[in-house]
Amino acid sequence: MGVRITLDIIPEEIDDDEWESVYEETLLLLQEYDFMDEIVDEEKYDYKWSYTTRSKEREFASYDNRLGWYTFGDMTTMKSAEDFMLLRDLSYYDRFREESDCDDILISRINWQSQMSEEIQNLTVGKINVFDAKTQGYPYHMYILAIACLIESRFPQYAYVNGDVTKAQMKKSIEWVNSILKKPVNLTERANNEKLLKRLEKQLEGEYSKLQAFFELTINQEDKELGDFVRNHFTTAAVRKYYTAKMNSYEIGQIGFGNYLENYLELGFDLEMLCDICILDDDGCKYDAAAFVERVLKFINKNEKTKDGGVNLDINDADSEAPETIDSLFGKTFLKMSGLSNSVKIDISSEEAKKVFKKKLNHLCNLEEIYNEVVSSDDEVEINNEMLEMMEEMKNESQKQEYDIEDLDGLMLWEPGETIHPKVEKILTKIKDFVEDSVSKHDMIFEDYSKLDRMRLLMQNNRYFYLSKNTWEFIEKNIDKQYIYDRVWGLLIIKATNESINKTCKAILNNLKLFNHLWERNQE
Repeated sequence: MGVRITLDIIPEEIDDDEWESVYEETLLLLQEYDFMDEIVDEEKYDYKWSYTTRSKEREFASYDNRLGWYTFGDMTTMKSAEDFMLLRDLSYYDRFREESDCDDILISRINWQSQMSEEIQNLTVGKINVFDAKTQGYPYHMYILAIACLIESRFPQYAYVNGDVTKAQMKKSIEWVNSILKKPVNLTERANNEKLLKRLEKQLEGEYSKLQAFFELTINQEDKELGDFVRNHFTTAAVRKYYTAKMNSYEIGQIGFGNYLENYLELGFDLEMLCDICILDDDGCKYDAAAFVERVLKFINKNEKTKDGGVNLDINDADSEAPETIDSLFGKTFLKMSGLSNSVKIDISSEEAKKVFKKKLNHLCNLEEIYNEVVSSDDEVEINNEMLEMMEEMKNESQKQEYDIEDLDGLMLWEPGETIHPKVEKILTKIKDFVEDSVSKHDMIFEDYSKLDRMRLLMQNNRYFYLSKNTWEFIEKNIDKQYIYDRVWGLLIIKATNESINKTCKAILNNLKLFNHLWERNQE
């Protein structure tokens, strides 16, 4: 599980000069954010070591000395995940492209999916992957997304941004881009229903294929407005076929069925047609009528009585500007699997649903008994509301800030004079005490080591986290000061496999203001 951004292109369809022009624009964006690069050096100290520094264009030996840029995090927080690289030379990507009979990259997002129509699956697209890595929702996520959105905007038919990204994130990223570049960057055409459908109509003939593709590719919120667009541009037969196929993939008690039930009602589709799809149609799902009625009534009843607001449990909600994180993905997934749910906007009440069921399914189940049992049992609703309230309180509590630095992540940003939470101070004190104890027991005769040997010794012990170029320059500048050297060595020998210890040691050594704060009295 992870938070990912992908970018695919069709290199054959992109002009080399236009690509290089857009690449130059990415360099302008690179200058405006602290993207983090890793530089490996084997010459300066006659020893293989690495450091982090701000990303910029450079040659890459492993790519035949092609020019490009690379990043895997940001220098401000020193948070890092997986790597992203962009090369100036478009021909590098063209070497790996697939054969193609379709020139719209949208199709490459869906033609590999087995539930898609034969028409869609038979199309091939010569796309190549440029980005495909996890950001884990760290700060550089939004800025990598900004660069990906720039490329898609410049080549809308031949570039495609995907992953754990939302329409709101894209908008926010593009706002940043447009504050820097002269030529405006536009939001993906997948956010414009009319433009998206027109592109699909150029590639697909069958109405069902177009509907499948549209639902899969739109990044707009699943609501009545989106449902109205579908109803105005597609026949009822196509919609019925789509939901029959989707719901037929699940048993009525499975989460997948619940997801499509919610989607169907949020889009404002007719409950009578849902009865046909799930019960009455000869080629429908053929669910047990009583089980179906109970499941739908439970959902509607619970939704009616669930309080609005609170914590949003939807993963990658279209209106959310904040990227997901590993914690949020695990948390939301677990809570939804346990039955917790938000209130959603649907146009039908329990009483109205009862009338529909009486008209369509009364002869197949004991409707009155099911209805009375569902609406009279509020235990699940009460638990749901209590849990949502508790989560909202926890969220509000976590947002209260009594200290300038509330957690370990904040240590990288600490400035002299800022207050630190006592729990964080306690960890800092423990680390400092451990370092002092290690130094007191260390039998190294400082004068016996050359400057080169001292640097190598530190590099050998730098195993658990990255150090910035700035930190290594500080170490080199103070290589003759034993007091400073010993404290750096003491921090590096700590087995920082524990997350809290790792964050603390990394922050102390990369935020030199913090290092100096801990040991400032005795450095001279």
